[in-house]
Amino acid sequence: MTPSLWSVPALFLALAAGCSPRLPDCAPDETYDADGNCFQRDNSLSDQMQAIVDGAPECVLLPVGDRLDMGSGCADGACAEDTYSHMVDVLGEADCQDPDQVENTMIWCSWQGGDLDAFIWDENGDNAPDSNEINQGLHLSLGWDGSDQQGLGIAISLSCFIDVYGNTDSDSIDTWDDGSVYGVSWIDRGIFIDDLDGDGYVDLLSIFGVY
Repeated sequence: MTPSLWSVPALFLALAAGCSPRLPDCAPDETYDADGNCFQRDNSLSDQMQAIVDGAPECVLLPVGDRLDMGSGCADGACAEDTYSHMVDVLGEADCQDPDQVENTMIWCSWQGGDLDAFIWDENGDNAPDSNEINQGLHLSLGWDGSDQQGLGIAISLSCFIDVYGNTDSDSIDTWDDGSVYGVSWIDRGIFIDDLDGDGYVDLLSIFGVY
């Protein structure tokens, strides 16, 4: 599943491209909003977040595993901002295509039959991933069956992630025109989840590592 460009926040695209300074250091009780600014962390859920929990299926965690490390932005040994050559060494050969929606600046590469994907920055514009070009983050879709030490992964309730990571600011909650939620992100943790079919389960998990 290839996420459209609007599902990848501009903040992370700019940081990965080197067009913006790294995020500022926030106090321990602060986190980042969607623009990369510090704001006071609130451990209680906002009304909008509570509504997501109330409307989502009951949380049933996956068996604890070691294939996913969201803090480091890693899955199956590959990590956010790894070079293409390292990803091939770890995951094997990729199936790559040049996605039109990013105007030839990134190349969409897939591993594991499309269950683990990444945008590779095409720095020299040759429409092919080169060994030293880095990925912009990892995207895990339905079919990827790993988990982390907390039992989080794909195809579990949105509420599981909210139970673990808590509140986020309203700008980090994406909704369709009818108000239904399709995405939630925790900018400070580099974690983005999408429920693209509206059933309350995570269809796409994007990890960028902690900035």
